[in-house]
Amino acid sequence: MRKLLFFLIIVLFSAKAFSQYNFRRFSIGLGGGPNRPFSDVYTNKTGITATIYSDFYFTPFVVGGLETQIGSLKGGNRVLDPHLREFQNSYKTVLFTGKISLGQLLNYNRRSFANTIKGVYVGTGAGFIYNKMKFVTRIKPDGQNNYTFPGKDSGINMVIPATAGIGFNIDDAWDETRYIISVGYQMNLTFGEGMDGFNDPPSIFENNYNDMYSYATISVKYCYGRKAAFYRPFRYK
Repeated sequence: MRKLLFFLIIVLFSAKAFSQYNFRRFSIGLGGGPNRPFSDVYTNKTGITATIYSDFYFTPFVVGGLETQIGSLKGGNRVLDPHLREFQNSYKTVLFTGKISLGQLLNYNRRSFANTIKGVYVGTGAGFIYNKMKFVTRIKPDGQNNYTFPGKDSGINMVIPATAGIGFNIDDAWDETRYIISVGYQMNLTFGEGMDGFNDPPSIFENNYNDMYSYATISVKYCYGRKAAFYRPFRYK
């Protein structure tokens, strides 16, 4: 009997065990911060973007979501730009995103460094940007040949985002995550020439690359809905 008990103790302490963490499947949140376009004009300016988030959690660290951005992208200068171009785009972007955090891959405990960085995430997705020019220099203001800059004052282009950041969980009285505060950075690659409203010949205006814009954000999300269990392995060593 003693040998059997001793054997069971050895197995218990050497085998891999699992701890359970309860989490909620859904979250909704708000975020905002500065943006900056990378467009066809020489000088790009900083604007502001606000975002609404709606996420579904497959695990506490694997997330699929819908992201809606509303903001203003602007650049150029009618006086100082070499081609006298300027634009301001009151845009809206809808993105379907997926993110994974380090917590999905790490084996951590409360007091470890891994626990501190478990919220570091990367992600990507796909979506669309709706461009609407609040202002665009359509006729070159040089008082000479009245050259018309080709392009559209509104339209829709596809967007591919690449995002990274870190999230910090705020737990409730039952030691379950209720709020998530995140700091992130996103680079959005657009397909088409609608973001700045200009579609000039590349041979003259150096229009050789896709339009892009970056977005730095701070967000707060509220977790709700039905609970689910997440099991992560650890060793009794």
